[in-house]
Amino acid sequence: VDVVGQKAIVKGGKVTEYRVNLKVSFAVE
Repeated sequence: VDVVGQKAIVKGGKVTEYRVNLKVSFAVE
């Protein structure tokens, strides 16, 4: 999960994408 979030930040450079990933992954878990 953390790796995916970090990749999103590196590629998109958007903190919002990182937050969305955390919310989605957290909801799934």
